[in-house]
Formats: sequence, C-alpha cells, structure tokens
Amino acid sequence: MLAVARVRDDVRITIIEDGGAVAGFFPHQRSPLGFGRPVGGNLTDYHGLISRRDLVIDPLELLRASRLVSWEFSHLPIEQASLASCRSASSRSPVIRLGGGWERYCDWLRGTGTQILKKQEYYRRRMEREIGAVSISHGGCDPAALDSLFRWKSEQYLRSGLVDVFAFPWTRELLRGLMDCRSRTFRGVLSELRAGGRLVAAHFGIGTQEAWHWWFPAYDIAFAKYSPGMVLLIDAVETACDEGVGLIDLGRGEAEYKARLSNDSIPICLGEVRVPSIRIRARDGLSRGKDRIRRSPLYALARRPLQWAGKLERRSRFH
Repeated sequence: MLAVARVRDDVRITIIEDGGAVAGFFPHQRSPLGFGRPVGGNLTDYHGLISRRDLVIDPLELLRASRLVSWEFSHLPIEQASLASCRSASSRSPVIRLGGGWERYCDWLRGTGTQILKKQEYYRRRMEREIGAVSISHGGCDPAALDSLFRWKSEQYLRSGLVDVFAFPWTRELLRGLMDCRSRTFRGVLSELRAGGRLVAAHFGIGTQEAWHWWFPAYDIAFAKYSPGMVLLIDAVETACDEGVGLIDLGRGEAEYKARLSNDSIPICLGEVRVPSIRIRARDGLSRGKDRIRRSPLYALARRPLQWAGKLERRSRFH
C-alpha cells in the first residue's frame, strides 16, 4: 500500500472507527470521478479491508464515507463477508502449503502421478551440459536482472495480446522500490536462474517470514526448451521450505503449472460495490449501448472501434 502510494498520487485510506477506536482500514485508489479500485489495480492479487475478522460494515456507507460511487474488486477474500455480499462471481487462488517440509511436499507431488520433479531435474542437468553451470538465487537486488524481467514480461504480454503492464512507468518503479524492501516482516524477492553465467529466467515477488507470493515470472524464450521458469519455481519451493516459509501463493489464474503444483487454494470473489448515482447510470448506459451494438447488424462496422475502445479501457486501469 505504501509502496504504491510512493509511485501514484491517487491512493487513499479510509479509517474505520468503532466506539471511538480504530477498527480497520479501507485502502483504495480513487479516480477524479469517484470510481474506486484496489490499491495497485490489476497488479494486486488480494485486496479489501484491513481489519479485525469480526468487523461488520455497511458497504454503501463505507463508499459514501470514502467519496466513492463504486469500488471494483477481483481478488477479495470471500471471508470478508461485508464486501463479499456484493460479489458477482467466486474463484480460488491456488497455493502451495509447505507445513510438512520439502520431502513431504515431494511425496504429495509424486502421489498425484506427475513426473514434474524428474522432468525439472532433467532440464537442469541438460542446461548444465549444453550451456554451462547452473546457479539459482532468491532475494538478490540486481537492477539489470529486474530490467531483463521487465523486457521478457512485456514481450510475453504483447505475444498474448494482453495489456503490457510494464509499459507504464509507475509499475516498474513500484517493483524497483519493493526490491529495496528488506525488513524482517516484508521484503521484495528477486529470483534469478543463470546458466553459464547468463541470466535465463527471473521472477519478482514479495514475501514475509511466513509466506511468499509468486508474482511476475519470466524467462528468455531462446531457452524455452529447458523449461527454465519451472526449474526456477521448483527451486524456490525447496528454498522456501529451507527458510521455514509455510506457504507459497501462486495467485489466481488458469496457468497449468498452478494446477499441477498447488495442494490447496484460498476462496476469493469478484464484483463491485455500487452507490446509486448519475455517474453509475451513465456508465451502465454506455455498457448497455456497446452490448446492443455487438448484437446488432452494425457490429461488423463497429467491431474494430469497439475493440480499440476495449483496449483503451483495459489500459486505463493502469494509468
């Protein structure tokens, strides 16, 4: 939250009081028109209230007090019942629980029938034979490695037709700032896989003493045949066990590796809290107009403009 506030000027925090005492906080980003989003927007994999578990609030009163007409959420823990009552869909965020240690996790993986551990060991040995000595580190602070990650991830977004998250200066500055965080309770975690002295894959996430969050993995596609991203992740899981970390959160998503490696998940939900207003009605009217065009004979003519409008809307979420 504070890291995002250092690189953006629209971060706000509503303080919630109960009986004169502070009971919680509602961090958010607010647009000039009063539309709210989670701090960090689409970058954040969890958001909502920071409060005691038994806090019950009226979502509409919270928004009015925050001077918001709406607040969208896509990764809200479903246990936050007050806000989750406004959900439109539910999902789950896959996690790797490591309470039993590395060997017990490996036994669980083998029990699922996967050959992933054998395959990653094979790829690691193959890299050593064909490229050079393999080294992996977690928790470094090499700016050049982070820049390589930005470049690889941008290329991946463009290949996939997605918005390039790192085309916006504030996102890169956010991760650079997080990489410098080295407190006992919170830190940026930069992981690097090198073969023959060359950076082949990298990942940037955040971590505490209890949990790591797998956030932005990327690799040089010239080395895709060695599955370097998976080699790096498997090593990160083993390292986390060695450091006493009990959980690695892989984040919501349909990537195959998340389904193969996760042994549990955290229920989350998507939706929007809305305060009735002219601004909400105008936005809804615009959305209904777009839907009618899509279903009409005019769509063939309007398809390209609508696609551009959608792309601009998705990009606007990062401005």
